[in-house]
Amino acid sequence: MRAAVLAFFFISGLCGLLYEVVWLRVAGTVIGNTTYALGTVVGVFMGGLALGGWVGGRAADRRKGADLLRLYGFLEGGIAVSALVVPFLVSASEPVFRVLWNALDQAPAVYAALRVLLVGLVLIVPTTLMGATLPVLSRYLSDSGETAARQAGLAYAINTFGGVAGTLLSGFWMIPSLGLRATTLAAAALNLAIGVASVALAFGKPGETRKSLPPGPPPHRSALVVAALSGFAALVYEVAWTRSLVIAMGSTVYAFTLILTMFILGLAAGSAVASRLVRDPRRAAPALALLQAAIGVSALALIPSLGNLPLRVAELVELHRSSFGELLRSEAWLIAKFVFVPALLMGAVFPFAFRMAAGSADAVGRSVGAVYTWNTLGSIAGSLAASFLLVPWIGLAASIKCAATVNLAVSAALLATPAIRVAALPALAAVGAWFIPAWDSRVTASGAYLYAERAKPLGMDLKTYIETESRIVAEYWDAYGLTTVHESGKTGLSIRVNGKADASTSTEDMPTQRLVGHLGLLHHPAPKRVLVIGLGSGVTLGAAAEHAADAIDCVEISD
Repeated sequence: MRAAVLAFFFISGLCGLLYEVVWLRVAGTVIGNTTYALGTVVGVFMGGLALGGWVGGRAADRRKGADLLRLYGFLEGGIAVSALVVPFLVSASEPVFRVLWNALDQAPAVYAALRVLLVGLVLIVPTTLMGATLPVLSRYLSDSGETAARQAGLAYAINTFGGVAGTLLSGFWMIPSLGLRATTLAAAALNLAIGVASVALAFGKPGETRKSLPPGPPPHRSALVVAALSGFAALVYEVAWTRSLVIAMGSTVYAFTLILTMFILGLAAGSAVASRLVRDPRRAAPALALLQAAIGVSALALIPSLGNLPLRVAELVELHRSSFGELLRSEAWLIAKFVFVPALLMGAVFPFAFRMAAGSADAVGRSVGAVYTWNTLGSIAGSLAASFLLVPWIGLAASIKCAATVNLAVSAALLATPAIRVAALPALAAVGAWFIPAWDSRVTASGAYLYAERAKPLGMDLKTYIETESRIVAEYWDAYGLTTVHESGKTGLSIRVNGKADASTSTEDMPTQRLVGHLGLLHHPAPKRVLVIGLGSGVTLGAAAEHAADAIDCVEISD
């Protein structure tokens, strides 16, 4: 039965990632696909998981035996039913979002807050039910006689491995081939099947439900703080690594899918390995200190290589120009070199954090739920901080240094009481992080995966070509990536977004930029209102302004 329940949890993790991707796409049609809109959906999704972890932990500790399995079955059935309703609720909310947008276009902060509230109302039920499954299942498995920490770590790993499968299926097959509706129906059918099977397995078996929680010591606060800060740093890394890899590889659905897959795979593998090692609660704190230090040091060690990643990607593009499949496999291996080891260490944090937090045997659900909730809340804070503050203000490399500093500071704090001299080592590493040289902006903004072949006719290696092709006269980080202004003796000025040239004063680009502005207006007998999507250098907008229109609106997503 234990194997069957773990198989159910694998499938549940798969469905969870399918839902998340589908809901991002569906919500994008209503509230837009900007970074802020996507951050709203992901933040609400993770907030629901955190709430579910807290509620589920308390519900789990009031039950024993088959009653836990029945509760798990009802949760999975509830996920299926509520997930089917989400697309209809999102569509029904479109008029509300339209009214709010028109009424609050001069108050973006108020609109953002109301957007979070509305999206939260749509997603609160299924995401809360999802978050409740981990503490319930951990309590059920620990009642079978195994240690609670090992079972919680194993359940988390199995569920996360399911998330890996869901990421690959959604990105490479189900959504492109079947569409959003069929993908949702398939995921709901799997959840419903899991729910029915779980209730059937529990039928006729002994269980117990208490009216109130049994007494037990609360989870240790230090473990919850570690879980929260670890989650914060992990999401800063994920955002920064994703932006770095996308700048080097191009903003494609395959790049995003591969990056997310490797990150989640590392988390799952780390939790699976650590769940077999965690035993003595007295060793949990030293193990966490070692893990935090290893995460920080490994992330810092990757910074120089990340800065030169566009050069390596350009080599792969040239090597596999005739085979897209081979290029994807090579890029997946390259991504794994950067993401997998730190993510493996991050995944190992959860079982040890639970072992450190665990109170009595009667409080397993509360301990697992508390660690999961605090880790998820930290992840939400990390995602928001990276997307809206760190990356726009200080760039990618410095954001990674910030996350590593958090990990190293946690390590030093955990080591300070038993071994103050040893605690100085991660503290010194945190200080040393800020002396790692900055990235060469010319390489970061080179768009080497697109433009590397231009170096060949000149007889230059790619690095020399990038260093001499142009000079950067201005650069800006914002929530959408890196925008740079380049000056070259041959092509004049150009604007590049994440390395790709979007506008220039060259004789190749200027006629096209003007033509786009003139073409539609020349075919209209009496244009009154004009919409230009994308400012670029402003040349297209200027061309449109040469015509006798009453009003021109320009829409641009990058500040």
